[in-house]
Amino acid sequence: LLVRNISDNLSKEDLGDAFSKYGEVKDVYLPLDYYTKRRRGFGFVEFVEEADAEEAQRNMDKASLDNRELEVVFARRGRRSSDEMRHRDGGGRRGGYGDRRWG
Repeated sequence: LLVRNISDNLSKEDLGDAFSKYGEVKDVYLPLDYYTKRRRGFGFVEFVEEADAEEAQRNMDKASLDNRELEVVFARRGRRSSDEMRHRDGGGRRGGYGDRRWG
């Protein structure tokens, strides 16, 4: 699942805990900007079972977490490496997500 509008204060563990009530969470990933090393305001939550991910998406989309309204959608492709993100836009400082593939 792609989770947008994540607070900078939220840890991987916090996000995983919030989603784990819908099933076993396999992985949580909060990407950092390559240049600033700061969180980018979105992350990914992967479940072991697809049905659990579907339930989490239904229940967590528009839910409030750390005073932020989350947007939760199914990710269109898997996690990218830091090299893919850095070189995707020709090495620009946008961090590789400027073509709106994720939304």
